[in-house]
Amino acid sequence: MRLAVLGLLALTALAMGCGDTPETPADDRVSAVSPDQAARDDAPVVLPVDRAGAGTSEPPEESAPESAEPAPEPAPEHSVLVYFTYPHAELTELFALEERLSEAIVAASAGEFDGNEVSVDGTDCMLFMYGPDADALFAAVRPVLEASEFMKGARVKLRYGPPDDGVREVEVVLAR
Repeated sequence: MRLAVLGLLALTALAMGCGDTPETPADDRVSAVSPDQAARDDAPVVLPVDRAGAGTSEPPEESAPESAEPAPEPAPEHSVLVYFTYPHAELTELFALEERLSEAIVAASAGEFDGNEVSVDGTDCMLFMYGPDADALFAAVRPVLEASEFMKGARVKLRYGPPDDGVREVEVVLAR
């Protein structure tokens, strides 16, 4: 009930233009109590208020700086996709491999590890990795893949662009 009364008082004051009283912070903000703090008096939450649109729920418009340059073109999305059979019922070893792959990718600043798809019986599995250069990405993860026993014979597809028709792809089979 306390929260509802405080909220109603704050909205009424804003709608009536009473926001310029000495109690209102100078930076056009209003203090209110959040729902999880309704029982406590020691931690107010500061909410922004748009004086021109008082009483509306629309956020204030932000203008871009006049000297801002256009955003650079995003790097092409290359990928390394690994197709393999996973021989274990539990996924502990797979998760450990994923962690090592992610660490290798970050260390090489080669992109990101995105995740996996694993069929219920483990016969159809994929790992997804993306970055601006498929060759650099594969160079970062290849030693990690080859060190994993269950990756022997896995097929690795390097895609040199987005998943469109005609994008160059190379397939590598890891040594058995």
